[in-house]
Amino acid sequence: MAAKELVTKGLRRTIGTGEDTLVWQDPWVPDETARTPMITQAYDPNLKVSDLIDPARREWDITKLRNVLHPDDIPLVRSLNLSRNPIQDSYCWNLTVSGKYSVKSGYMFAKSKPDEETEFRNQLPSLNPLKEKIFKVKTGEKICHFLWQSLSGAISVNERLFKRHIGNDPSCPRCGMKKKRSTI
Repeated sequence: MAAKELVTKGLRRTIGTGEDTLVWQDPWVPDETARTPMITQAYDPNLKVSDLIDPARREWDITKLRNVLHPDDIPLVRSLNLSRNPIQDSYCWNLTVSGKYSVKSGYMFAKSKPDEETEFRNQLPSLNPLKEKIFKVKTGEKICHFLWQSLSGAISVNERLFKRHIGNDPSCPRCGMKKKRSTI
């Protein structure tokens, strides 16, 4: 998982005035991972969190919460403390009590969420028995090494070169497709 994607998935909106946070689009509900509320009925996609706050008392409007949110989300939303002073909505790291990112919490989050490529690789049959037989083939050393590299996914195709900041186009020069390992 890339660092930017990891940090983005761990962020949660902190509610100040609620004017900058959309109820159904921004991750602001404090759960194990920050998320939007569960949808219960037809909803207004432009509804802002500020519409769920009583502006005079600067508290959550319980009636509006009950009318709009799923009952399981109401205690989570009410656990968010609102500031008495109007401050702008912001972001915090959802995986620490302080709301501040730490390398430890980022590492633990990354370890708990295997990326899609790793999951895909785990579903494929093992190539280890085939790799072991490569060096027993009676052929040149360079050919054996090439075969081993191709089975290991170590051939420098454009996608791999692009990830290492060599070259400017990750697509295949033969067919033009992106996310292509090898067209050998």
